[in-house]
Amino acid sequence: MLERKINICDECYSEYYKDSSQMDALCPNCAFILYGYPNCQHKFENGRCIKCFWNGKTSLYIKNLLKGEIVKKKKSISVSFNEEDLPYIPIKKNARLTFSISEDNKSIQIIGNKNGLRLMAKALLGMAETERTDVYHLHIDDLYNINDEEKQFIIYKNDA
Repeated sequence: MLERKINICDECYSEYYKDSSQMDALCPNCAFILYGYPNCQHKFENGRCIKCFWNGKTSLYIKNLLKGEIVKKKKSISVSFNEEDLPYIPIKKNARLTFSISEDNKSIQIIGNKNGLRLMAKALLGMAETERTDVYHLHIDDLYNINDEEKQFIIYKNDA
């Protein structure tokens, strides 16, 4: 019998089977409550779900969220487009953004301050919403003067 890999949830600190959640760092229950991913149809035996290995515990944040004591903030991001249907994204001062790649080349960690992350979100939204069919891509590098490490982060749109 194949042994399933066990992770520890970043939110509730429960152990869970890695393959039971669509998020790498959250158990299926926390991923469902926080981000709307499918939850496990839990079946508990001896204090654990036999399907996902979750122990039934939740964090204080999730308990308060479910009681209605915490309201998730909703923020809107809008993007303006120029006459060539390219997003026009003004740069806010002190925007910083960089990234690192894991040693096994399986994950990218994006690190940025609020302004840098909002810039990237606007650029991605602009890329997704443009009607252009040519090769439109996004450079997060010295073009925006937000990356002191001179790394290049290039994203291409491909609707094919």
